[in-house]
Amino acid sequence: MPITPRENQEEFVAESPAAEGVQTRAQSARDAARRQSFDANRGMGESNDSNILLALRQMMEEQAQTRRMMDEQARRQEEQARQMMEEQARRQEEQARRQEEQARHQEEQVRRLMEEQARRQEEQARQIVEEQAQTRRLMEEQACRIGERLGDLKQEVDKKIENLESDMDCKFSKQDKRILGLEQEMQCLKTKGVITTVAPSGNLKVPPFDGTSSWGAYKIQFETVAESNGWNDDQAVTALIMGLRDEALTILDTKTGKVTLKQLLDALESRHGDAHLEHVYRAQLKDRIQQTNESLQKWGCEIEKLVRKAYASSPDVADKMLVQAFVDGIRDREIRMAVNLGHHKDLKNALAHALEVEAFCKDSRPNRIRAVSEKRSSQRGPTCYLCGEVGHMRFSCPKRDLRGEMKTRRGEPDDVDVTAAEQRQGNE
Repeated sequence: MPITPRENQEEFVAESPAAEGVQTRAQSARDAARRQSFDANRGMGESNDSNILLALRQMMEEQAQTRRMMDEQARRQEEQARQMMEEQARRQEEQARRQEEQARHQEEQVRRLMEEQARRQEEQARQIVEEQAQTRRLMEEQACRIGERLGDLKQEVDKKIENLESDMDCKFSKQDKRILGLEQEMQCLKTKGVITTVAPSGNLKVPPFDGTSSWGAYKIQFETVAESNGWNDDQAVTALIMGLRDEALTILDTKTGKVTLKQLLDALESRHGDAHLEHVYRAQLKDRIQQTNESLQKWGCEIEKLVRKAYASSPDVADKMLVQAFVDGIRDREIRMAVNLGHHKDLKNALAHALEVEAFCKDSRPNRIRAVSEKRSSQRGPTCYLCGEVGHMRFSCPKRDLRGEMKTRRGEPDDVDVTAAEQRQGNE
């Protein structure tokens, strides 16, 4: 049976793998129909040999055509696989190129950022170096100004200390002379009292005692008057009773009959004395400090009285405790530290040192800065008005003995030497 052009068109119309599958199924259906027709013709006795040969030739042609179609389909599939592989390789290559380009771009950004950061750090380091240099210059200028100010203040302080020492020395000299005159007068009075014991003068009177003042001081005063007047015990008892006032006078309510001088003194001692109150005064001494409006002179007097009362039974201990109690109780910290460094042995020198430091603290001001000449900067240190030497002051003079006087080969110096030293310093 001849092949029509339409059949040829149906065989080659398919281009895609799906169309080729449909064509293959159609070809299989036609082969099955031909076989049935061939079987029918064979059943009919194979009447026509030419038809059989034609059918066989047609089948062979169709098989050859099927093989060609299958080869073409395999070729097309191979071509498609090759194209897909090439496309996939191209896409992978493009993706790798893009990734490489992106990595290169990121590397460039990181490099630029690092360069920018390094530049900023270098700029910051340069600014820090400039600021440090400027700060160093400012510190040097400030240190120079502070040095000049300290030199100026030192000279002013030395001058004020010298003036204070001069004033204090004059006052101390006058006080020493006055004390010496009083001691001589007391000695004369004692001598006169011994000579005129038989004939007392009776000129001195006993001052009143009301129990509010110090009994110890009053007792010394009473005994001095009694000794000067040459009283016996009866006269002394009479004078003492006449001098009692207010609360002190009530001591007579506890006495009956005649009272001896010793009994009256013991009774007053037990009621108004300080011996049995030492523990009370010691407790007060622990908490006692300089008050806000209390001057150094008043503080020294108050602490001396309190220490004497607290250690009335131990005068040696009182002398040792007095200076330290005075220094520890000073309210101002700078004055306290300065006086403590002086290691003073008596209250007189400690008080003088404290007054000097107090005067310096009051006169010095933080904003007082002025130019200092080389001549002023080369001036010598403080001069002692006691010995006339340079480098220390009167309260720390190494030539002072325990009484605070100047040591010399011949003993104590006369006032002429001290006055000459003061005049020499004033002329300088």
